[in-house]
Amino acid sequence: MKITLNRFMLFVTAVLLVGLTLQQCWQRKPEAEKWLYLFEEPARVYAGRVLGPDRGTGLLPPEALSDMEVHVYARKGYVEFASTMFSPAGEPSLRMAFAPDSSPPDPVDQPGFAWTSVHDGWYQLRPAP
Repeated sequence: MKITLNRFMLFVTAVLLVGLTLQQCWQRKPEAEKWLYLFEEPARVYAGRVLGPDRGTGLLPPEALSDMEVHVYARKGYVEFASTMFSPAGEPSLRMAFAPDSSPPDPVDQPGFAWTSVHDGWYQLRPAP
């Protein structure tokens, strides 16, 4: 089967259209959903360890989470992750928390913000309604 210029151009066009469609779908997703897609597994495993068998041992976060601020609140039963990945200014605009038992308490240092459930055991810090 001989590849002609027309067939090649049709193939390239189809690949570009699929790529642009996937890129548009990704851009429309909320930041929390993107973060969970990329980091849910290592963050859930880490939080499970520091809230469970490795509680109080000072376990370091895995490499996948090394660019984030991670705070463990073992007494309150949750782990908070602050990410600058989706912030153009480089500020921790996205704060996620894993709390397996219940919602984390609202932060005292940020009045007007509350934890909102986004997924099973996952919460995002957003302005309170």
